[in-house]
Amino acid sequence: MDRDRDQLNLLAIFHYVVAAILGLTGFAALIYVAAGVVMLSLGGEFGGKGGPPPAFLGWILIAVGALIGVLFWSAAAANVYSGRCLARRRRRLLCFTVAICDCMMFVPYGTLLGIFTIVVLVRPSVIRLFEDPPPTMAAP
Repeated sequence: MDRDRDQLNLLAIFHYVVAAILGLTGFAALIYVAAGVVMLSLGGEFGGKGGPPPAFLGWILIAVGALIGVLFWSAAAANVYSGRCLARRRRRLLCFTVAICDCMMFVPYGTLLGIFTIVVLVRPSVIRLFEDPPPTMAAP
């Protein structure tokens, strides 16, 4: 049982680390947003001899950058919440789902974290930990 608790606590910490990396990576998507804004604001000066690029290209860059940023920040938030749930031994299915998403989205680190999380979460002794009621604190 202590081994399971230790592994769940380690997995929670690793989920927090992956969440931080995903959150920081989401800021890289702002490069696309900035490029789109520059493309829209420069207009005729940007295109050179051939004329300015069409305005919809700037809007496409802004939309793609915003979408990628929101995707990474959402994945980071899901990992933070999953780490919290792992530490508290709650919402096993949510942790399992986030682990599967990590396997697909954040290669290779998310894949390793997802596989290790799945391996730990399917153990019968870990399932029992998630089913036990939380310890209650005595009222002062």
